[in-house]
Amino acid sequence: MPAKLSTWRVIIGECKQCKAVWAYEGWDDGKRYKDFKSRREPRLCKRCLDARRFGEYRYECNGCGMQVRGQFEDVRDLVNVLGRSFCRDCKIAFYGRYDPENPALAQVLAARAVRKNRRRRYYYSDELAREEQRYGDRVRRLSHGNLRRHPEILNPKGHKVGVSGVSGAYQLDHIIPISTCWEYQVAEENASDIRNLQLVPWFVNLSRGAGIRLEQLVGWPYPSKGKRAGR
Repeated sequence: MPAKLSTWRVIIGECKQCKAVWAYEGWDDGKRYKDFKSRREPRLCKRCLDARRFGEYRYECNGCGMQVRGQFEDVRDLVNVLGRSFCRDCKIAFYGRYDPENPALAQVLAARAVRKNRRRRYYYSDELAREEQRYGDRVRRLSHGNLRRHPEILNPKGHKVGVSGVSGAYQLDHIIPISTCWEYQVAEENASDIRNLQLVPWFVNLSRGAGIRLEQLVGWPYPSKGKRAGR
């Protein structure tokens, strides 16, 4: 009688502890695969399995590279920040801080409160795309000028400013993204104000992109509907 043919299988799930996505690949006649199917194998990601073995979490911050160690209660909001693992400072930088004195934030909030129908509409044309590009270029130029003029505020630790992918490089980031400022017609001097700027590791800047909602800002004081992601 011919032997049973084995098949390569993939199991994908959510870690029962930190909610990160994990995956297992293997032959379906293997013990570990059978343990997964019978749920004898704990459905945890590798980091949580390692934490069980070591008695604590140990990982490298995806942003600044700092070694992070601690019990789950200490790092539960750090190990899965929308799929990234950060230290406390990089997590705060990823979401950005709520600052009522930030003129870019104040202008966006005022625009949202007064009128939605006057919000800039995205009926895109080549000319509108060029106008947005020019706006972004001017805001970035003013922002870097502020970095040069106010290093004691924006870069007190003297971090190296560089391009993405360079180890140890930091980049100037806009807490209220430039795309949001453009959408709500925020004045260029407000978008580039030092209270709307932060110097962050390049990976944090790249990860933030333009997808951060105002309601995710650290210290957001207003009630919001639904669960806030990563908080």
